[in-house]
Formats: sequence, structure tokens, C-alpha cells
Amino acid sequence: MTYTPNATNTSGVHCDFYNDANGFLTIVPTGDYVGIGSGASNPARTLDVFGRARIQTMPTDNTMTEVVVRDATTGDLFVNTDVGALDWHIIGNSNVTAPTNFLGTTNANDVAFRSTNVERMRIIGLTNGVVLAGNIGLGLTNPTARFHSEYAYVQNTTPETNGSFIVNGTYTASGAAITLRAVEGKCTVTGPTGYNSTNIGGDFTALYGGCPNIGVRGTAAGTTNSTSVKVGVYGDALGANRYWAGYFNGFVYSSQLLQVSDPQFKTDIEELQGGLAIVNQLKPKTYLFDTKNAMVLSLPAEKQFGFLTTDIKTSLPELVKMAPSPLIEDTITGALSGMNDSFQIMNYNALIPILVSAVQELSTQVSDLQSELNGCCGTNKMKSDDSENGVISSQTISLKNTNAPFLGQNIPNPYENQTTIPYYLPNEAVHAFIIFSDELGRQFNQIEIIGRGKGQLTALTTELEDGIYSYSPIVDGNKVATKQMVKQH
Repeated sequence: MTYTPNATNTSGVHCDFYNDANGFLTIVPTGDYVGIGSGASNPARTLDVFGRARIQTMPTDNTMTEVVVRDATTGDLFVNTDVGALDWHIIGNSNVTAPTNFLGTTNANDVAFRSTNVERMRIIGLTNGVVLAGNIGLGLTNPTARFHSEYAYVQNTTPETNGSFIVNGTYTASGAAITLRAVEGKCTVTGPTGYNSTNIGGDFTALYGGCPNIGVRGTAAGTTNSTSVKVGVYGDALGANRYWAGYFNGFVYSSQLLQVSDPQFKTDIEELQGGLAIVNQLKPKTYLFDTKNAMVLSLPAEKQFGFLTTDIKTSLPELVKMAPSPLIEDTITGALSGMNDSFQIMNYNALIPILVSAVQELSTQVSDLQSELNGCCGTNKMKSDDSENGVISSQTISLKNTNAPFLGQNIPNPYENQTTIPYYLPNEAVHAFIIFSDELGRQFNQIEIIGRGKGQLTALTTELEDGIYSYSPIVDGNKVATKQMVKQH
């Protein structure tokens, strides 16, 4: 130990410990300053350390809330008593108030999250083209949507579900009614009238050439309680025009297809009349679909059997509707367009009750003809012996002419402006006339039949609108029959 006067500090006596020309431990009695390290010849603090310090052993106490921090300018050490409110603890924080306290950045840099030193998630800090500030990416560094997950499937991994995004919602029932949603998507756009946008609440795609692809799969399961409704996929169409609960561009399979037919949802119920006349107006066709159409409709290539909507509209306009064109995705920008152009579609199911009505009318006509045949042929006798004994069966019938009134079907039918109605009236008929009615049963004309015997009535109908009409002869107060005629251009 050597005592050496310090010429640069005259406020006290310096004691300098050294083993060469430069001291490493300096004690300044005035101010009780001690300097340690190379360059510590003029200490200015109670303990002034020049260089690195190390403490080999210290007691531990995880209940302490104060830490020592260093001023970057002066090098002074201070006790920070507010460390619990500023740091995030891996065991959780109890004094956090949003948005004052937050986890993130205050500049425009991204926030990255890692596990095993590999980035797993990123929050974008600065807008860059289609990569917007605030976008969150799982498995990628440039998410192009608010939440963008893109994990590549790796075969022979455990489990082999690297590309999955699974949301499970579990709820223990307590008796109160509740609606559970595992995944919910909503897209709302507000803009001026005519604003061109396509809003999609959920967009799902399955693309692979070597296995079955299912874009959306819905399963409804539960207990066997018959009062509990199970719906695999549910869609609502909230509106009266151009609203579709489901739109499928391609084949649709259903093991059961049911339609609403409960009387509680129906008004103005009437018996369907004139089914046979309507069927006679139909023009069935065979055809092939144009599979290279401009609207990219997915149409079958096989030969088809059906009708043309332009023909159906003349007699059954209620069966023809307009449908929007399918969506088309731009292969470069990914933008969707479509649902604007429209084309005609037809309700084929509505033909079923019309066909039933037509069959019933034919059945009635067959019964009437059978009755007339039985009436005109009189009695008949049949004798039959055992053919094994060589006796041939024989039958004797009596025939006689009938003098009953007769009304024939108008010719031609359908017709344009003129048609002819054949009839027969017996000479003893006193009063005979024909009543004409529209398809609603409203009588609009009554013509007296003057002649007797065989005759015909020519009807000029240039002032009649296209439609279905009926005519019935009334002979001496009795309706003979009712026939239908169809006018169309």
C-alpha cells in the first residue's frame, strides 16, 4: 500500500493502491469516495466502479417488487419501485388497465411471436400494398387478410393435421336458453347506391386432384330426442326478390327433398281445373346444354328432356323465375364478380299437380265412355263350358242405337282464332244451348243450338285473350258434358 498525494484533487488526502504506475483502488477521505478499476483515480461517488462488476453469491427472494436500474447518461444506480406495473410477468399481471397498458410496439414495426426460435405468428405494423397494418398471420409473415392462416400440410407428421384450423365450443347446459357459435363470420359494406362489391361472410375452398374435396361440410348430431332439431347446414334468405338461401352451380344430391305444403301457410285455395288442357299446351323438347356458355354455368353434357321457359311463360308464367349468374374469381387479383346477369329458370315441381289433374280428367272421360258403351250395347249373355270337354264358349249380345245428346272436342285444339265444335241433338230435344266459361268458371257467353241431329258450331275467337276456356251443352235443363279448349298464338 502506498500513500500518494493527488495533485488533481486538493480537497483531501488520497490513498492509492497499485502495483504499477496506475492505481486500481483509490480512497478519497473527503466525501468518503472509493474508486475501483482502471481510471478510478478520481472517484465521484461513494462507490465508483469503472468496468464490470460481479457478485458470485446472492440470497433469493421472489416477493421483492423493486429492482436496481442504471441511468444511461450518468451511470448512477436507482431503485425502481414501479416495476410491477411496467413489466409483463410470465405468471400474469394483476394491475393492467387497457388501453393504457398493452403488449406490443409504439412504432410501425411488426410484432412477431416465436416458439422453439421459429416464428409462428405476426401482427403487421405498417401497410404495404395488400398487406395492411393490423393483419394477423399464422405461419406466414405477409398476411393479406385481417386473420390469415397458412400452414403447409406435412405428410407423416404426428398428428397429420398441420393445415387445420379448429375451433371447438363446449358448453355445459344449465337450463337457460343459449345460442352457441364455434365460428361466426360477417361482412358488412356500406357505400353509395350502386356500389359494386361482393360480400362473403365465409369463403371455403378445397383443392386437390388426388382425393375427394369438400368445400363446406355440415354435420348435425345429438341425442335421439325427437323434439330436438338437427340441421347440418342452415341458410336464410331474408327478402322477397333476388334472395337465395342456397345457390349451387352444379349437381345437387339429396336423399330426401321436401317442400312446404302445410295449409296454414296458404291462402286463396281453389280446386285446380283444366289440367288436361294445360298439358295439351306443353311442348316437351329434347336438347343439349351449351357447356361453353358465357356465364360459366356448370351444366351437364348429356342429352336432356324438358321444356323451354319461353314456351312455358305463355301458359304458365308463374313457373318461370330469374336467377343471377354465378360468381367469377379473377385469377390475378382474386376479386369476385357476377351475380348481376340473370337467366330464366323453371319450377318443374309445379307440373306435378297439373299432371295429376290431367290424369283425373282422363280417368273421368274413360269412365264416361265406359258408361256410354254399357248403355249402347244393352244386355249381353255369356255362356261358357269346360273347354277341356271340347265345348267352345259363346256369347250373345243385343245392340241398339242411342239417341242421347253428344258433345265433341273442338277441332283444332289448341287453336288461334277459329275452332269447330261437333255435336248431336235428338229431335225430341226442346231447349238446347252451349255455355262458355273462362278458367275461373266465369260464364261469358251462351249460344242456343237451333239444329237437331248431327251438327257443328264454328266459334270465332279473335277478341278472346289467350287462355283456357270450357264449354258445356245444356239440353232440357241437363248438362251433357264439359270440354276444354285452349286459345294460343
